[in-house]
Amino acid sequence: MAALFYSAGPLNAEETMSRTCPATLIALLFCIPFLVLPSPSSAQLPPTDLTELDLEQILALRIKRATSGDDSTKWSIAYRYVHAKFDGNRDGTKDLSVEDVRFDPSAGEERTSENFPIVPITISQQAHLFELSYNATTD
Repeated sequence: MAALFYSAGPLNAEETMSRTCPATLIALLFCIPFLVLPSPSSAQLPPTDLTELDLEQILALRIKRATSGDDSTKWSIAYRYVHAKFDGNRDGTKDLSVEDVRFDPSAGEERTSENFPIVPITISQQAHLFELSYNATTD
């Protein structure tokens, strides 16, 4: 901090405080209203969700799909591509090795619902989803 102030001689603690205090005081006075006064977001209530509704209120909801622009058409078409990849074998949250899952009749194992003759290491799924819909109601 001493490099920021021009002085003919070395600064002692009192000179440093007397020169930096006004700047610190101004900055502090400027920041106090932002720290003390409530912001508009602190006065807002948390958003409600469907978990706070009872069954009658949920059944009475009128949900309308958001559309972009013109609502005069009753037809809509949509396309989605979904890809999922799964690695390894699991039982709940427990990882299983291939040896834990594979059924080996040559070792004298008995076939159960927990061992399999074919054990995939990786499963990769793809889906192309097409949707064609007609809105029969106008509300």
